[in-house]
Amino acid sequence: MQRTLQLTTLCLLCLPMLAGCPDDPGPTDGALPDAGELGLTEAGKALCAGPGTYCTPADRCGLNPKCSNLGVCEISGRRDCDDGIDCTVDSCVHGGCEHAVVAETCLIEGICFKKGQTQGCGRCDPKKPRRWSPIDGVTCDDNNPCTKGDVCRDGACLGQAYNCSDNLACTTDSCDGLGGCAHVLKPTFCQIEKACYKHLETDLSGCKLCDISVSQYAWQQRPVKSVCTIDNKCYNANEQDSTGCFVCDLHAPNQWTPAANRCLIGQLCIKQGAVHPSQCATCDPISTTKQWTPISGATLKVTTFTTGLEGFSVSPAVKGVGWQLSNARSTSVPQSLYYGDKATQSYDNGKANSGTATFQAVTLPAGQKAFLTFQLYIDTESTDNYDVLSVLAGSKALWTKSAKTMPITDYRRWIQITVDLSAQAGTMVKLAFVFDTKDDQKNKSEGVYIDDVTLLTACGTLKNP
Repeated sequence: MQRTLQLTTLCLLCLPMLAGCPDDPGPTDGALPDAGELGLTEAGKALCAGPGTYCTPADRCGLNPKCSNLGVCEISGRRDCDDGIDCTVDSCVHGGCEHAVVAETCLIEGICFKKGQTQGCGRCDPKKPRRWSPIDGVTCDDNNPCTKGDVCRDGACLGQAYNCSDNLACTTDSCDGLGGCAHVLKPTFCQIEKACYKHLETDLSGCKLCDISVSQYAWQQRPVKSVCTIDNKCYNANEQDSTGCFVCDLHAPNQWTPAANRCLIGQLCIKQGAVHPSQCATCDPISTTKQWTPISGATLKVTTFTTGLEGFSVSPAVKGVGWQLSNARSTSVPQSLYYGDKATQSYDNGKANSGTATFQAVTLPAGQKAFLTFQLYIDTESTDNYDVLSVLAGSKALWTKSAKTMPITDYRRWIQITVDLSAQAGTMVKLAFVFDTKDDQKNKSEGVYIDDVTLLTACGTLKNP
């Protein structure tokens, strides 16, 4: 910035050491002398008094001003206040710099703008030259593709947000900023019936698969010769059924093929040679794959309810609830012994109820072990005092449903129960199943199913007491 130096009167040119000139008091209390008061030399430098003292230079951009021995304010260099911006007037003030914005312009974030010039939602107003003055109602772009109708409000660009997510992990979703969406399917997936499937993943039947080499949007039928199709479902070669006792054999692709060295007793798949809990029978697939095979000279009698009650007699049902045959559940098709009402699939008749299913009298060999086993499915209250199921020999309870004999995990699935009859050896016994609700509450569950009632006798000699 250019400064104009003014010459003072001739009297002010007199140095303090010359005769006839007034004494120069010099600066006091550390104050710098004012060049306007001391005057300027012809060279444009301020006069000062007191060699070596600080002074006010004629050049306001001067650095390190000091009074010389000749009484002239000397500087060591000049401060550069040029900010390189076209729309500012640069000046040095009190050792610092000032940069005034040129009239009719704005300086915002280091950039010059003319009056009225706009950017985004702001306008240059020289009355407020260093910040945008907000404008409203103007169309803008908030750079968010998932908003639409962007417009300036209070100086900010705002749009109405919208969502393009289709909640499918196999698509990449995007917005176009106009309210539209795009959903691009990822290359290793199929999208079929609004669901995602990985390449070669099958449908619920297992008969169709996602094959991206053919189509990403339609099921492809699996080759018939590569799967077994059983009960409208498809299985891979050697895949087991839910029991583990049958496998898919592509030589017989429309039915389960028994697995080698297995017995399917109740709904349990048992390995060849496995021994019954009573130690009286074993899994012998050569003899049968559907029942235990007695060992050690034992005898076995099985009631499967295939042809009827098969030796059982039952107490009369009350309002439809009681012991009766049902084909709703069984381990030996087509039916089992059920306590409840077949019509409602519950044992609720509005009152406390009970019933007894009694097996014909059996004489157990003296001095020989004996066991009763049966398959049980129970859906009742699990407490000990209500919905009680018991196995009786005459009037004596040999087994009763309780927290000790049946953990909660045994409910609502088929399990095998084994009851020791050895204490009744040498006697004639009538075995019975008794179910008693004890009250009229919480009786809307399914009830009790019993199947594959098996009597094992002559299972070895009893030890003398």
